[in-house]
Amino acid sequence: MSDETELLIVGAGPAGMSAAVAARRMGLRVIVLDENSEPGGQIYRRILGNEERDARRRLLGTDYARGLPLARAFVASGADIRAGSTVVEISDDGSASIASPGRGAYVVKPRATLIATGANERAFAVPGWTLPGVMTAGAAQTLLKTSGQIPAGRVVLAGGGPLLWLVASQLGAAGAELGAVLSYTRPLEYLHGAGDAVAAWRSFAALAKGARWIASLRSRGVKLVHGAQVLRIEEREGKRVVHYQAGDRTATEPADIVLLHAGVVPNIQASQSLRLEHVWSDTQFCWRPATDLWATSSNPNILVAGDGAGISGAEDAARGGELAALGLAAKLGRITTGERDRLASPIFAQRRTQEGLRVFLDTLYAPPHWLRVPSDDATIVCRCEQVSAGAIREAVRLGADGPNQVKAFVRAGMGPCQGRMCAQTVAAVIARERGLPCSQVPTQRVRPPLKPLHLADLADMPPGPGEEIEAVPALTVSSLKSLDDSTAAGPQSH
Repeated sequence: MSDETELLIVGAGPAGMSAAVAARRMGLRVIVLDENSEPGGQIYRRILGNEERDARRRLLGTDYARGLPLARAFVASGADIRAGSTVVEISDDGSASIASPGRGAYVVKPRATLIATGANERAFAVPGWTLPGVMTAGAAQTLLKTSGQIPAGRVVLAGGGPLLWLVASQLGAAGAELGAVLSYTRPLEYLHGAGDAVAAWRSFAALAKGARWIASLRSRGVKLVHGAQVLRIEEREGKRVVHYQAGDRTATEPADIVLLHAGVVPNIQASQSLRLEHVWSDTQFCWRPATDLWATSSNPNILVAGDGAGISGAEDAARGGELAALGLAAKLGRITTGERDRLASPIFAQRRTQEGLRVFLDTLYAPPHWLRVPSDDATIVCRCEQVSAGAIREAVRLGADGPNQVKAFVRAGMGPCQGRMCAQTVAAVIARERGLPCSQVPTQRVRPPLKPLHLADLADMPPGPGEEIEAVPALTVSSLKSLDDSTAAGPQSH
C-alpha cells in the first residue's frame, strides 16, 4: 500500500506544525507523521492534553503555553495527521517507509519531504551517569508535562544551558525537593559574554526570563554552584553522591535523583541516513544539515527545518517550518516567487532580531572540554553496548580512524539508540586521540531502519523501486532429503 501527497512532514513539533499550517493555507496536500499520540514535540509536549489543566500549564510557564494556538491551528489545518507512526526509512526521492498503528506498513510518495525531528540532549558522559536514579533534565521535564510527575526525594541538577535552569525552576514550582544546581558555566564567562549580551539586548525579555528562573531558585534556598565540574557520581546504599570540583575545592552533594543536562544537538539520524551534506558548528559543537533560506538540503527533494537543522529554539523552529512551506509552495507553482518573498520578509526580520540572543546563549553555555571528552578511560560512552572511553581509545590506536571503524571494532553506536546518545562523544574521543578538530572526524553512518520495528511490519513493507522479490520455490522435506543425499554422495564418488 502506498499514499501520495505533495508534502510529507516527519515530526509534529514547532517546525512540523508550522509548516503544515502554512502549506495547507496555500492549498498543498500534507501528511504529517509523528511517533507521539499528540502533536507538540518535546517543547510543546502534550500541550493540547494539558489545555484544561490550568495548574500544570501555569507552572510550565508562558513559553509552553505559547504553543497552544499553534497546536490548535495545526489540528484544524486539514493536514492528514498520523500519530503513533514510525518512519523506518526515507529514500532519496523523498518517499518514506512507515509503520503506523491500525495501518500496518506502507509507503508515502510525496513531492517533497520535510524532516522536522527536533533535537536530542547531548550525552553527559561522566563516571556514574548510567546509574539508576540518574537521568537527563529533559526526561524529568517530559514526565512533568505528560503526567504531572516530579522526582521523589532530594534532587541535584548538574550541567548547563537554559533548559537546566528552566527545569530546575519548574520542578521547584511543582514542589520538588531541590538540593543544588551545579552549573558548569564559570562566573568569569558571564563577563566574557557581556559583548554578546549587548548584541542580544533586543531580546531583553528572554534574558530577563532566565534571570527570573535563577532568582526563583535562590528565593527557595536552593544551593547554586557556578563553575562546577562533575567528577563522578557514586551510589551508596541506594542513594546517589555527586562529586564535583569548583575552583580549587572539591565537594559532594547527596541526592536521591540526579538530573544531567549539557545542552541539545540536532537530531540528524534521518539526514545522515540520506547522506545529505552536513556542516560543523564551531559554536554549538555539533553537525547540522546544510540548508538554504527555504530549508532545502543538498537533496532538492528533502527539506530540513527546526532544531534538526540547527539549534535555535521553539519560536525560530516554527519560523523555519513556515519558510520551508513557502519555498515549496513557490516551487510547485502555488504562489509566485514574489508572493513567497513578501510573506517571508517579516519572518527573516524576526530571525535577524534573534541572532544576537543565539550567539550569546551558544557562547555562554558551550559544553566544556571535560564534558565532551571523558578523561577517565572507565567512563561508559555507549550505554547501549557498555563501551568505555578507554575501549574507544584503544580501537583508535589499533587503526580505527573514524566512528564507523570504531563501531566495527567495539560496537559503539550499534545499540537500540543507533548512536543518538553516544555519537557526539565517540567522535570527540576519536578527535582527541588523533589530534584532530572534531570537524575533521566524519559522522557515523546511519542505515535503515531508523527506529526498531516489528518483524511483521518489516515483512508487510512494500518493496522499493528495483527491489521486487522473485518467488522462491518452497523447500519440502523430500527436496531437503535429496539435497542431503546428493551432498553425502559427492565425496564418495571421487
